[in-house]
Amino acid sequence: MNEPQPTRLPGLGMMIVIRLVGVIFAVAGVLVIINGGQTTTLSCWHAGGDRADCVIERHWMNVVSLGEDTVPAVSGAWVSSSRSDSKTLYRIELTTDQGDVHLTSYQSDSLYQEEADAARISDFVQAGEGTLEIIKEGARLGIVFGAFAVLLGLGLIAAKLKP
Repeated sequence: MNEPQPTRLPGLGMMIVIRLVGVIFAVAGVLVIINGGQTTTLSCWHAGGDRADCVIERHWMNVVSLGEDTVPAVSGAWVSSSRSDSKTLYRIELTTDQGDVHLTSYQSDSLYQEEADAARISDFVQAGEGTLEIIKEGARLGIVFGAFAVLLGLGLIAAKLKP
């Protein structure tokens, strides 16, 4: 009597699936490395009146420039939040005449630190003089996890599997 066999991917199909998973791990790892190594520097100076002009510079590992944005007429700063299933992440928003501009992506889990930096920006604007520089660094531990994912992905891609 012939019993039905469980459906299985043929050997070649399984190799393709494993390599596809490897590509996914490698790409995800690279994205985590890029995000984790990102440093954002906010430099502000007074433009006169109750506003400040600022420049947001983004670098990867303080070596490669990822660009800069000029933010004119900053009148203050506040903290916004984003909630996921496991935790809440925060970022600083700069208030301008043209609307809010985010300083970083949602990457900080420290409300206290983000509120302290937002207060420093607002206090600087209200003071009406001087210059301000705030440096926000990405999650360095993310670089380690990203590198692990890249290596795992490359290992799956290069694995010699029997069909």
